[in-house]
Amino acid sequence: MIEERAYWLAWSQISGIGPVLLRRLQQHFGTLSIAWKANKAQLGEVEGFGFQTLEKVIQQRSRLNPEQLFTQHQQENPYFWTPADADYPRLYQFTKKMIEIVKSEI
Repeated sequence: MIEERAYWLAWSQISGIGPVLLRRLQQHFGTLSIAWKANKAQLGEVEGFGFQTLEKVIQQRSRLNPEQLFTQHQQENPYFWTPADADYPRLYQFTKKMIEIVKSEI
């Protein structure tokens, strides 16, 4: 579960990847962690991944480490949900970045 949360967070940091492409990636590969490791040709099989999107993903993905990003984000925002969480509110499933920061006051 923690691993998949890290990949939801990492994918949400890549410009051009919104909720629709995130869902398509998840549906195509089964998990976002598998999608993260996919090569350019494999990503190109996903509907909506044109040349420009592929180039952005390859470039930006090489600069992100999902586990480090997750650890840093968890320290700064310990109360957050991703769609990989069982208690993720259905209402938020189609937000732009697919990540909802939850304040500790809740």
